Amino acid sequence: MLSLYPEDYEPYWEPLDESGRVVRWARQRYHRVRSHAVRVVRPEAEMVLDIGCGTGGFLRLLCQDRSCRGIGLDINEKALEVAKSQGVNTTIGLASDLQFGTAAFDVVTMWEVLEHLPTPDQALREVHRVLGKDGHLFLSTPNAESLQAGLWREHWAGWEVPRHLQIFTRGSLNQMLENEGFTVIREFAFPTERYFAMRSINSWLESRFGWSSIRPHFFAATAWLLWPIFRLIEHTPISSTIAVAAKKSA
Repeated sequence: MLSLYPEDYEPYWEPLDESGRVVRWARQRYHRVRSHAVRVVRPEAEMVLDIGCGTGGFLRLLCQDRSCRGIGLDINEKALEVAKSQGVNTTIGLASDLQFGTAAFDVVTMWEVLEHLPTPDQALREVHRVLGKDGHLFLSTPNAESLQAGLWREHWAGWEVPRHLQIFTRGSLNQMLENEGFTVIREFAFPTERYFAMRSINSWLESRFGWSSIRPHFFAATAWLLWPIFRLIEHTPISSTIAVAAKKSA
C-alpha cells in the first residue's frame, strides 16, 4: 500500500508556509471549509481525530481556530514528521485498526480517505467505537454520480486507479454509514469542481494528444471562465464531492 503513496503524493506536499501562492491559497480554502463544517455542527467538541491527516494542515487550522485538542493519523512517516514540525499531535496507523480507547473522541474526520480503504466498513466500525455517545463523523469522498464523472467517463479524476479502491454514490455511502451505526445529519458544499475539472482535462488531453500537462495559461483562463459554473455545481447533488456530517446513532 505504501508504494502507491510516494513522498510526492499531493497530500504529503510541504507545509502551506512553504508552498507556492496558488497551491497555498487552494489548500487553505479546503482546510477552512472543513474547519467551518466542524465548528458549525459540533462547536463544543474537545477531542478530534483526523484520519488521513497528511502533513496536518487541516488539524492545525482547526485547533488554532477553536479550543480543541486533535490527533492526526496517517500511514506515511515523513508526512507525520512534517505535521509534528507544525505542532500537530500525530500517530501512525490504519483506519481499520485504531489504537485508541472506546469513546475517546468527540469528532472523527476522514477527508478524502474512505475511497482509499480496502475495508471501509471495518474502518467505519472502528470510528464508531472510538466516538463518544454524541460523537460526529465528518467525511468527504468522490461522487460516482457527479456531472464530471458522466462527462469525462474513464478520464474522470475521481477514479484515480489504483489508489481509489471504491467510489461511492450518495445512496451507497448513506447505506454504509447507516449499516455501521451512523445517521447523516448534514451535507455541505466542498470546493473541488475546479480541481476535478483540471485533472480530468489533463487526462483527456494526454490520451487524445499526448500532452503531459495543461499549460499554466490555459489552466488559469479556464479556471476563471468557469468559476461561476463550478460554484453553482458545488451546491448540487451532481457535485464531484460528497461531503457529509454523520452522527453516531447507535
